[in-house]
Amino acid sequence: MFKSIFSKLLVTVFAVLTLSFLVLALILSSFAGNYEMEREEEALFYTASEVKVMTEGSLRADGLASVAALFAGGNEDQAEIYRALLYNMDDMYLIVADTEGNILFAGNKTDTSLTPSSYGIPDALIAEVNEKGQSSGEAEIFPDKYYTYAAQRILLPSGSPGGIAICFSAAGEWPPFARLLTRTVLLASLWIVLGALIILYMFCERLAGPLKEMRNVSLQFAKGNFKRRVAVEGNDEIAALGTAFNQMADSLEELEDMRNTFVANVSHDLRTPMTTILGFIEGITSGAIPPEKQDYYLHIVTDEMRRLSRLVTELLDLSRLQSGSRKLNFTHFDICEMARLILISCEQRIEQKHLQVDFFAEEDNILVRADKDAVHQVLYNLCDNGIKFAREGSRFSLRIEYRKKKILVTVYNEGDGIPAEDLPHIFDRFYKADKSRGRDKTGAGLGLYIAKTIMDAHAEELTVDSREGEFCAFSFTVQRSEA
Repeated sequence: MFKSIFSKLLVTVFAVLTLSFLVLALILSSFAGNYEMEREEEALFYTASEVKVMTEGSLRADGLASVAALFAGGNEDQAEIYRALLYNMDDMYLIVADTEGNILFAGNKTDTSLTPSSYGIPDALIAEVNEKGQSSGEAEIFPDKYYTYAAQRILLPSGSPGGIAICFSAAGEWPPFARLLTRTVLLASLWIVLGALIILYMFCERLAGPLKEMRNVSLQFAKGNFKRRVAVEGNDEIAALGTAFNQMADSLEELEDMRNTFVANVSHDLRTPMTTILGFIEGITSGAIPPEKQDYYLHIVTDEMRRLSRLVTELLDLSRLQSGSRKLNFTHFDICEMARLILISCEQRIEQKHLQVDFFAEEDNILVRADKDAVHQVLYNLCDNGIKFAREGSRFSLRIEYRKKKILVTVYNEGDGIPAEDLPHIFDRFYKADKSRGRDKTGAGLGLYIAKTIMDAHAEELTVDSREGEFCAFSFTVQRSEA
């Protein structure tokens, strides 16, 4: 998988870099070519103008009435003047013709072997120069081959047209400077692309290392080994991913530990009452327990059955909450009346522990909007825990107060409280602060998790405040009814 990903990355980067440098080379070479061509056109036009001036000067100096007279009798002096003018002009040719297009001189700075018949001046070019005085562009000077040219009209001393001077060079050929620049850019681009690919490969290997390690560790997670962690280096996105991965591993390990603890607790909670029930029933059926004591032991059996029922109910609630099958049914009801009924149902246990009960509500009746059964389950669980862990003869209170548009319900007891190290985990699934099971022998560590899940489903808060050895207070909010 990693080879595939990074192969695609390498190919993509290579393609992007190559295309970018090719476009850059094309743009630069095109710019250089156009620049060179413009310079060449300027040189052609300048040279043609110089030939015009020099020829007109020679005509005036010699008192000649035609351009053809300059070359009569094989005059090489004028030819030498032209070649001297073309000395620094590589690949530039010069034609001097009369107004009819008859070629009088043809050659470049060194070569005069080309015969006039080798050239052909288009009639349209001759007509344009005679009419306008100059012309430039491309034309078929040699047969079947186009050339870039610049032409000037030569005037006789009388002021009438006497001939044409045409400077030209091969059209369509890429200028040498442009070719050199293109080769240089392409060569430099090749080295840059190779260097970039080497750096990218090293970067990809560094990037793939942590991902491969995460993959290996995740395979260990799949086998149930949650002890492995990935090494985190730096502070980039990969390091952040590694940190998040390790945090996930911590959560998974903690969840696995809680699950194992839960299985052990549930096994104990199921085995103990079942063993008690089985022992007493066998004692009654076998006659080992006399009839006058059977009622006493049957009450114990009943209590153990209730304990099993509560445990099974919690497990079913947990299953329904996790599967999302438990739907909330929002209604309007009196939270104060619910709290009073719960306290009445706990009256016997309150009297057994001689608790000083303090019930406070800002009004006798306060309507709220929530799922009545779910809120009853939460409040009953908090009251049950508060009474269970309250110190004998201590104060136990239930308060219902207004908090803006919400109602705050607080269950307070004085007792051992919750240790500070257990507070962050008190609402975790399967968590029991009393790991020695010395105080709570009837719970499975699900009650507070279920209560927190119910309040989260209501988009409300369930919080705890405790000081070890002094008190514990659970509070939750519920929406105030507008009805």
